[in-house]
Amino acid sequence: MKDRILALIDPAGRLRSASSLLRSLQVHEYSGIEGLLESRRQVSSSLCIVLDADLVRLEDLDSLLERDGLPPLTLAAVSDEKEGRLWIENGAADFVVLPGRREELDCRIRAMTRWQSILLDPSHQELRHRESMRGLAHSLKNPLNAVFCYAELILMDEHLTAAVRKDVEHIITNANVLLETLDSNLNFNREETESQPAGDESA
Repeated sequence: MKDRILALIDPAGRLRSASSLLRSLQVHEYSGIEGLLESRRQVSSSLCIVLDADLVRLEDLDSLLERDGLPPLTLAAVSDEKEGRLWIENGAADFVVLPGRREELDCRIRAMTRWQSILLDPSHQELRHRESMRGLAHSLKNPLNAVFCYAELILMDEHLTAAVRKDVEHIITNANVLLETLDSNLNFNREETESQPAGDESA
């Protein structure tokens, strides 16, 4: 697991003392969120962030989650479950209560690094891209259909000038082109997905 990279915010050394796993991972350590954000270009592959919640403000979590690309998986070490639930509600992936549950820290870090491998795998990235494009195509179809229908209703007006009628016909033509393009995109994604063997996520 030495090739796995994670960001560690542990100014008091509490997490390092509680985790043997942290000593076997490639870790970028910071004194606070500000330092991590300043150098995040150097740690763009640090999808996993482990932090001591006693020394980090909950409000600062937003700054971590707003980075470009995939939001980081954040594990917060907290003093009690109530605080942990607050971190989860505000975007953290998981929490562990310390010092009462020290044995869980390595287990949860290991689970996060496994998710890191899955999320950064090229086949998973391709799947996310296709799902995003499919969602975009579905989102665009309804407003485009509305444009097409309203333009056809306008053409029913017998009092339209020739110039206005020509412009509306251009709207209909271009709306049709866009709708056909979206349908082609959706059909392609559907065929690609159906052509994959069961359990294969590469589509």
